[in-house]
Amino acid sequence: EQMTQGLANGVPPAALQGFRIAQVTQDSISISAPLEHTWNGAGIGFAGSLATLVAYTGASMAGQANKRAGYPTANAFCATGTIKYVDKVADPHYYATARIKGGEEAYAVFEKEMQEIGKARLLCEVKCYSGGKVCVEFEGSWGCNDPARSKRGNVRYSQCVHRCCSCIAGV
Repeated sequence: EQMTQGLANGVPPAALQGFRIAQVTQDSISISAPLEHTWNGAGIGFAGSLATLVAYTGASMAGQANKRAGYPTANAFCATGTIKYVDKVADPHYYATARIKGGEEAYAVFEKEMQEIGKARLLCEVKCYSGGKVCVEFEGSWGCNDPARSKRGNVRYSQCVHRCCSCIAGV
């Protein structure tokens, strides 16, 4: 419940959609959402709402990986994403589950890079289910960094005043 409240406080659109943290394990996170109110004219889940659900679920997995690695205040920015709408499902409730692509082996590399250099790339796979079927698949990469070790601290690169090479490159 505390994580759901944090999601609602930190991400107002999620609060409006009714997103709830459904389950957290060491290697996955699931978010549920009652999205019947967003159905499009064909009576199925609106693509924008489903995309938002899978993107937030992936970002939440990146946040969990940061916390697990010992960096609870680390930033996670979605660098790339690919979405595939698989099946048209008209069910009032949707669940998205994210996992680190490559499992524990990939997490170990992520953790080591965070410890050694304070930044790392994390690949996540997200599947959105409704009515027992996968309706959306999302794969994204998140750039994560420890603001305590970043040249620009906790300032977004677009707001960085010194515009050094690493800030311009977004690394």
